Amino acid sequence: MKKSILLLSVLFCFISCEDEQKDDTAIRAGEELNVGDNRLLNDDEYKIAQDICSALEEKNIEIQRMVGFSKKFSFSRSKKYCGGSSFDLASFRASLSAPTSFGEIPKFKSSSDSNSDTDDFVYNVFVEIDPVIKLVCDKVLNQGKKPNIIEPYGKYQVKYRFFGRDDLELALYINDDGKWMPYRFDIFNVNLNESSERYGMIMDRYAGAYCRSNLNDISYIRQTLL
Repeated sequence: MKKSILLLSVLFCFISCEDEQKDDTAIRAGEELNVGDNRLLNDDEYKIAQDICSALEEKNIEIQRMVGFSKKFSFSRSKKYCGGSSFDLASFRASLSAPTSFGEIPKFKSSSDSNSDTDDFVYNVFVEIDPVIKLVCDKVLNQGKKPNIIEPYGKYQVKYRFFGRDDLELALYINDDGKWMPYRFDIFNVNLNESSERYGMIMDRYAGAYCRSNLNDISYIRQTLL
């Protein structure tokens, strides 16, 4: 319950956040990204990044080895459209097994043909080789270097926020007439309990985008592992 309240508070900051003392890692809807404010992760952020990247990598290794068998998971879900309010979706059953080729990003598969609309569920499993986190995890896990809070990713800039103990939020910014403006975002809560079978799994995730008609508004899908 406390974790849900924390994530909802973070989500609210995506929509409107007027703190007088601004957190330079906070990601706010409608706010231009100032690449000149970039910096290295501090020690606390780096420790969280290490823990998260290590857990994602460990889970990915485990999934890569799941040849010939699968695990099943249940998710609760909700959704919000631009200009609207959040509403609940039906729960979702998904199975997970090793990807077709070793080293590929694993994907959930619907346990029922009656609900396989990718608009209502994020099928890719978030692991350390996901393109939006790979550069950060490579620095943390393989190079022993501190990443920046802003890193380039193709035509985008990605801003990262490692906070709490097991939480990560990131936002992609796209160049719009010389200004880096918010494009889409994700918020993750990662299981960091090494004694849990769910170590490295995403327990709660918001996958969203900023609304073109109103950059202070967002749309998203939320999926929570039950």
